[in-house]
Amino acid sequence: GAGGNGATNYTNGVLISNEGSFGNGNGSISFYNPSTDNMMNDVFSLVNNRPLGDVVQSVSRIGSLTYMCVNGSNKIEVVNSSTFEEHATISGVNQPRYIVANGNTGYISAWGNNEVILIDLSTNTVSGSITVGSGPERMAINNNNLYVANSGGFGLDSTISVINLSANTVTTTIVLDGYNPSAIVNR
Repeated sequence: GAGGNGATNYTNGVLISNEGSFGNGNGSISFYNPSTDNMMNDVFSLVNNRPLGDVVQSVSRIGSLTYMCVNGSNKIEVVNSSTFEEHATISGVNQPRYIVANGNTGYISAWGNNEVILIDLSTNTVSGSITVGSGPERMAINNNNLYVANSGGFGLDSTISVINLSANTVTTTIVLDGYNPSAIVNR
């Protein structure tokens, strides 16, 4: 592979997203291999010979690919999970935060547009969008529904948007007795 890392396999270890300093384009991914106690920094740039971007919000593995939501650069970088070589760049997503998958569809919380962006995972292209509350953050899938925590963006929000995954529409808005939910997990 590029950067001289052809022998490294990035699937058996821990990926760490490093946001970097806002506006400086120095976000990165680190890879820790617990079996060798080896830490490798800036693996995306080492393998692909270019910077990852501005504010790496999250990193997620879906199938054989790894998706990095690069919030400040308004893009999602997609790499081969094993080699970390670039596979696709999904651009034009306003402040992407997190991605989850259901079948062949990826759902990306787009903080800047108060939307969940739908991605066709076979082509890694935008296939639609769903309006949700302000500042959508983490999401969880349960019983064919996608639950979206609306963090309020730069203001206030007290809602969880519930999207039916068969129709890809918001069917319910849950109102909380608290403000700016940001994390949600399925148990």
